Amino acid sequence: MKFPVAIIFFLMALVVANTETSLFRIPYYYDIPYSHLPVAYTPGFIKRLNSTTSLINSYPIGDKLTFSTLSNEQQTISLHYDMVNKPQERLLVKLNNYNNTLFDSNDLINVKLCWPATLPFDFSISHEFIQRYELTGYNELVENTLDIYIVIDYKANFVTCTSNLPDTLRFNLFVNKLPNKLVPIPLELYDYVVYLVDLLILIGPAVPAVVSHLFY
Repeated sequence: MKFPVAIIFFLMALVVANTETSLFRIPYYYDIPYSHLPVAYTPGFIKRLNSTTSLINSYPIGDKLTFSTLSNEQQTISLHYDMVNKPQERLLVKLNNYNNTLFDSNDLINVKLCWPATLPFDFSISHEFIQRYELTGYNELVENTLDIYIVIDYKANFVTCTSNLPDTLRFNLFVNKLPNKLVPIPLELYDYVVYLVDLLILIGPAVPAVVSHLFY
């Protein structure tokens, strides 16, 4: 009896969450806007641009040093959403070069979005280059920079017989600068990969001797 129960819990763990990912490179020719903003540890204020588009101007970005210090709660977004009419909506998340040192040309940016499997939504992730004035309007006191925005399109995909539904959509958004510009190793696996490489370097010289002892 215990064996089938264990299988059921194992299968439940596999469907506890859905994941959507995107990987892109900061273009070599891109002139990264200068920034003195300190590192963000929580999502900034969510600004409603119009009936279907929202904007976050400041969001935490992990790297090799800060990845382990950011909790799931610090990387959680809550949005008001009409679960009854289920409109197609969009969230723009600005990619800030905090302290003007976080990322550089050719760096790889990994974006991962996770939401509960019990919440049937369609998500898609992309990125766009958008001028500041397109979102804020003209302001002679503010420079019109060309910024990178993570674009999240989402829409509810379910049918229900009741109108008594929650009006909040919550999901985790993880934005990380990968440590290697050539090989896209996720930060959550980076320490294991480095450990494995070091281990192979240590045992590599002994492999020929072991093989010759076993087979010759």
